[in-house]
Amino acid sequence: MLCATNNWTTLLLISLLASFVVLRCLQESPANKEFAAAQQRRKFDEPAGDERGDLLVFIGYLSAPGNQEKRKWLRDTCFPRIRDDCWVFNTTTEKSKSNDVGIHPHEGRPGWGASCDGRFFIGHPNDPAAASSRQGHKQGALATNVEIDLARSLQNESDHFRDIQMIPMRDSYIELPDKTLSILRHGVQSGAETILKIDDDQCPNMTKVLEV
Repeated sequence: MLCATNNWTTLLLISLLASFVVLRCLQESPANKEFAAAQQRRKFDEPAGDERGDLLVFIGYLSAPGNQEKRKWLRDTCFPRIRDDCWVFNTTTEKSKSNDVGIHPHEGRPGWGASCDGRFFIGHPNDPAAASSRQGHKQGALATNVEIDLARSLQNESDHFRDIQMIPMRDSYIELPDKTLSILRHGVQSGAETILKIDDDQCPNMTKVLEV
């Protein structure tokens, strides 16, 4: 009886040691390290503590992984107008919540000013050519080369501009309601009084929006 008890104790110790080794390997695996890095990047995308409750308008752009040219046009042409309008609004109206108007954006102030903020909302790349093969309950479908290339390009763009909010779903028309809800959720978490959902081929007249 004593021998059997010792055998069970030995097996239990071996099992615990094996579990510890497996857990250690998982923690040090490249996939887990990449996940941890992604979590750190996600923290940047969340509303900062000093941003919550300070926004009058949050602008959520519905965009797609392959719409780089549209986003470039917005950053080059539209966003400077929005920043200027928000800066002027901060300096000329009592409706602004912030007394610290900061530096003019053309003089190096990052962000959109104390009254406005905006992001692109994009899902995971979705290759239409592979959509039919994913129907039903098939498991183990790998990303296509098109999706992999788009994902890498999108990650580089996000790291550079830091204005992209990735959402955990494939980017397709059927997911549009969830993308819209993501914009509303982010705007509410930012404490914005007004949330503007807009497509990535439009540039809002912020002077009119801020007057509302």
